[in-house]
Amino acid sequence: ESRWSNDWRARYERILEEADEAIFVGRIPGRRAFFRRNHWMVDRSARLIGVYTGAPGGTKETIEYAKKRGLQVVLIESEKEQIQNGGNL
Repeated sequence: ESRWSNDWRARYERILEEADEAIFVGRIPGRRAFFRRNHWMVDRSARLIGVYTGAPGGTKETIEYAKKRGLQVVLIESEKEQIQNGGNL
């Protein structure tokens, strides 16, 4: 958070104040921490519901991990994808 703008820090603090519980799955920020967080969430879930545009990265990896773990995966088309496919918002 030390590199965040004041607005983002304030938003983060408000979210933490409203949360019933905050669980930290790592101490060192970075790409590896995001994957660890995603695996932690999948390992404690029965279903993954997500918005995925088809881009490579953490969301794709998390969907693949959830499928390997046998979770039901429900994908919601993003607004960008709906527009490209001629859908209405």
